[in-house]
Amino acid sequence: MKRVGLLLVLLISTILCSCGWQAKPAAPAAPSTFPAQAPDKARIVGKIILQGRMAHGGTKVTVGDLPPVTTIFDGSYAVSNVPTGQYFIKAVRPGYLCAQGYVTITIAGETRTLPPVTLMAGDLNEDGQVDLFDLVRMTAAFGTQDIADPRADLTGDGKLNLFDMTLAGNNLGQTGPLVLESP
Repeated sequence: MKRVGLLLVLLISTILCSCGWQAKPAAPAAPSTFPAQAPDKARIVGKIILQGRMAHGGTKVTVGDLPPVTTIFDGSYAVSNVPTGQYFIKAVRPGYLCAQGYVTITIAGETRTLPPVTLMAGDLNEDGQVDLFDLVRMTAAFGTQDIADPRADLTGDGKLNLFDMTLAGNNLGQTGPLVLESP
């Protein structure tokens, strides 16, 4: 009887092992998207939305003389290791009106969350306004598969089409810089 029980345990463990059942180690923690934070410095976080796009990554955000950071897919950014003081902050993406403003850090170790800002599409020549020059630049390549100026693909779908033209046309007359507010 003991032999049958032992064979049964051996058979069950063999089946379980051959099926791939085993205790799995805990999954490693996801790597941090943003740099480490010094305890005596502040962090500025926020989100930059690109009008007309589903993916909002790739916008350069600068805070004072600190190294610039780039937004990730959802538009989030974090500037770490910011000393106390007042800083000029600017968000720039080719083809969009920029946003800028000032942020003041008063407490070391704080995380300052700025409100989201939407960059308006259509400023292809980066002169701070969406005007006729931007639309002319777009119409030159309208309907082509090979986009000579990737800034003209405002929707980020790899084509210069009616969606891009409509987006820029709706913003005709808009001027920048947009205000990047500190709460």
